[in-house]
Amino acid sequence: MTQQTSEKAEVAPAVQETQDAHNEVPPQDRGRKAYLFLFAVSILEITTWGWSYCYGVFRDYFFQHEPFKGQQLVSVGGMLANGCLQLTLPVVIYLLNSRPKYRRPTMWAGLPLQLNFPEIVFADSIANETPQVAGLIIFLGATYGIGAGMIYGPAMHYLAHWFVAKKSLAYGIICGVGAAGGAALPPVYTVLLNRWGAKVSLIAIGIATMLVTSLALCFVHPRTPVQSAPKPSLADFRFFRQPIFVIFFSSTVVQALAHFAPSAYLPSIGRDMGLNTTEGALLISFLNLAQAIGQPLIGLLTDYRQSVFLSFSICTAGGSLCALLIWGFARHFWSLLLFALAYGCTAGGFAVLRPRFAQVVLRQDALKHESTEAASSDSTSEEEHDRVLGQETFIFGILTASRGISVTASGFITAALVDTKSTDLSGYGLGTKWRKVIIFTGATMLLSLTGVFGRFLVRKRKTSVAV
Repeated sequence: MTQQTSEKAEVAPAVQETQDAHNEVPPQDRGRKAYLFLFAVSILEITTWGWSYCYGVFRDYFFQHEPFKGQQLVSVGGMLANGCLQLTLPVVIYLLNSRPKYRRPTMWAGLPLQLNFPEIVFADSIANETPQVAGLIIFLGATYGIGAGMIYGPAMHYLAHWFVAKKSLAYGIICGVGAAGGAALPPVYTVLLNRWGAKVSLIAIGIATMLVTSLALCFVHPRTPVQSAPKPSLADFRFFRQPIFVIFFSSTVVQALAHFAPSAYLPSIGRDMGLNTTEGALLISFLNLAQAIGQPLIGLLTDYRQSVFLSFSICTAGGSLCALLIWGFARHFWSLLLFALAYGCTAGGFAVLRPRFAQVVLRQDALKHESTEAASSDSTSEEEHDRVLGQETFIFGILTASRGISVTASGFITAALVDTKSTDLSGYGLGTKWRKVIIFTGATMLLSLTGVFGRFLVRKRKTSVAV
C-alpha cells in the first residue's frame, strides 16, 4: 500500500508538469504557433480582399458578354464589395469587444456569406438565364463585403494578441501577401473566364475560396484563453476627442484620395502612349509586387524605430515625389515601370501604419486620463489588457472604414479630372488629358504629409514608450 502511494506521488508531479506544458501560453512575436497564425491570416488577406481588388477582370467580362453586355452598373459590384467590407469592420470589432467568445463563431458565420454561397447562387441565376444587375450587386458586392468583414475583423483582434513588438512587420507581411495575390490572381481569373465562362468560373472560385478560407480559419485563434470583457460604455469613444486621432484620421482620408489613381489609370495612360494590353497589365502587376515588397519593409522600419512618423514621412513624401517627378515626366514603358515600382514601394506602405496609429492614439488617451495601466505595455489585469487591445483594433477599424469611403470618393474625383475629349499628350503631366490627375495625386499626397506634425502633440511617459 505504501509502495503504491509512493508511485502515485511520483507520477502526480510528472502529470501536472505535462499538463502545464500543454497549457503553456504561446510566446508573442515568435514561435511555431505565431508563425502559423501569421501565415493563416495572410491567406485570409487574399481571400477577403482579393475579390474586390481583382473585380476589374469580372467587370470587363460582364460588360462585354451577355446578359450584362454594355450595362455600366456592373462596375458597382467591386466598389460595393470593398466599401461594405471596410464599413463592416468597425461595427463587427466593436460588437465583439464586449462578446469575445463569439469572435471565432462570427468568422465561421461570415464564411458562407463571403464568396462561396453568393457566387454559386449568382452562377445558378446565369445558368437559368434569369440574372439581374441587382443580383450581381447584392451577391457579388454587398453580401460578399459583409461576410469578408465578419472574417477579417476578429482576425485583426487576434493579431494584436499574437504580435506586439513586431506588430507593424506582421501586418506589413499580411498586406504584402495580399498585394502579391492582387498581382497573381487577375491572370488566373482571366483564363478561367475566357475558357469556361462566368458560371463555371464563379462556382469554381467560390468552392476554392471556401476550402482555402476554412483551412486558414483552423489556425486563426486567440493566443490566450478567452477572458471576460467589460461592458460597452461612452468611454469607448473617448479617443475621438484626441487631437492626434483627428490628425491620423484626416491624413488617412487625404492619402487614400490619391493612393489608387495610378492603379486605376496606368493601363489607360500606357494605351495612349502606344503600349499594348500586356504591357499595361504588367504595369499594374509590378505596382502590386512593389507594394508587396515595400509594405513589410515599412513595417520593419516602424518596429525598429519604435515610431510611426519616419515611416509616415517616407510613404507620403515618397508617393508625392514619385507622382510629380517621375509620373509627370514619363514617356515610355520603362519610365512608367520605374514609377510603378517606386510608387508601390513608398505610397503602398502607408496602409501598414494603421495598427500603430491606433496604438499611439490609445496611449495618448490613457496618458491624458492618467491611466497608467492602459498607457504601459505591461498590464496588471488580463481583462484590462484585452480591453486595451480591443480598443486598438476598434480604432484600426475606424481608420480602415474612413479609408474605404475616401477611396470610393476618389474614383469619382479622379474620373472628373480626366479630360476624355483631349488628345494632347505633350508637355508635363502627359498633356491636358492626364495632367490634372497626376498633379492631384502628387499634391494630395503632399498634403497628407502634414500629419507628421502630430509628432509634436505626442506626450511621452518618463519610461520609454514607442510612438
